Amino acid sequence: MPQLLVSVRNSTEALLAAANGAEIIDLKEPAAGALGSVSLEVRKEVVRQLKARFHEESCPPLSAALGELSDYQTQPEKAAELSQLQAFRFAKVGLAAARQLTDWKKAWLDLVQTLPPGTIPVAAAYADAEQADSPAPEDVLDLALEHSLPVFLLDTWCKTQGNVFQVLSEPRLERLRAQAQGRIRFALAGSLTLDCLSQLLQLQPDIVALRGAVCLAGRKSPLSGDKVRHWKSLVSLLADSKSLV
Repeated sequence: MPQLLVSVRNSTEALLAAANGAEIIDLKEPAAGALGSVSLEVRKEVVRQLKARFHEESCPPLSAALGELSDYQTQPEKAAELSQLQAFRFAKVGLAAARQLTDWKKAWLDLVQTLPPGTIPVAAAYADAEQADSPAPEDVLDLALEHSLPVFLLDTWCKTQGNVFQVLSEPRLERLRAQAQGRIRFALAGSLTLDCLSQLLQLQPDIVALRGAVCLAGRKSPLSGDKVRHWKSLVSLLADSKSLV
């Protein structure tokens, strides 16, 4: 059954997303880029608030967007933050500008190895790889499969050039999905909107990842509980093709 991931920027939004059906709560600062990181203080506050509201067994798993690999290349001290993610199920470090590195695969793997035990590194690729100067999605998926990573995320780096279905062709998306099928969970993000429902139905991602679509007026505006709830109902129907026809 597909799951709904909602990206939030603070504890207020985290509680709102969880109360309205988000199955994975992803901490991200949208003003800082596609995978912009929130502060350590915000992470701690979100964990504290969610634990206070939910029993441990009913608390949605947490995900953290942690910026780009290039951030850690220029600021090595930032890597210490990765060891403080014990409360997080998933962690994402993007690969924008990584094609400039001699060996981006080794650099990324070395970095995510510093995550605490139990925190899963997500192999995050950008559909608009040329603009992001990042490895092609196929190369990132190959890395994930080679190292038996549980989750592959396909996102867009630029948030003003259309959604992921407008950036990548349908055949290419279907090939990526087929390559992942049964081997790794396929998470899809990238400025998804209600207009994408038919494509989502066709592609059947394991995780639908949203920010702008569940905000009041764009990805940098506050979260809307009503929109989260509406998308939760739509994602729940993805497995039943007749429900969306």
